[in-house]
Amino acid sequence: MNTRDAPVATDGGLYDLADMTPSPEELLEAAERRLILESNVRRAMGKLPDRERAIVSRRLLEDDKVTLESLGRDIGVSRERVRQLEERAKGQLRRALEGVA
Repeated sequence: MNTRDAPVATDGGLYDLADMTPSPEELLEAAERRLILESNVRRAMGKLPDRERAIVSRRLLEDDKVTLESLGRDIGVSRERVRQLEERAKGQLRRALEGVA
């Protein structure tokens, strides 16, 4: 028996691994959806004011995320103001991306 044909236990029962492996078409569709989503996120980020775009990037998108306090020091505002700007930016992004993804 090929490993790919061996049954796999899931919460929903037993399935063949081959049944769970995405087809080339499914992989292509997923890659296309990801590219479209990335493009839409870039477009939405581009509409944010510079300071809010920097906050979102540094707080949410970078591997080494910064604290509110550290970011506040860098841009000359309180950590509470950074939090407010981050929330406002996330709301703008959410609205810009509604129905897109």
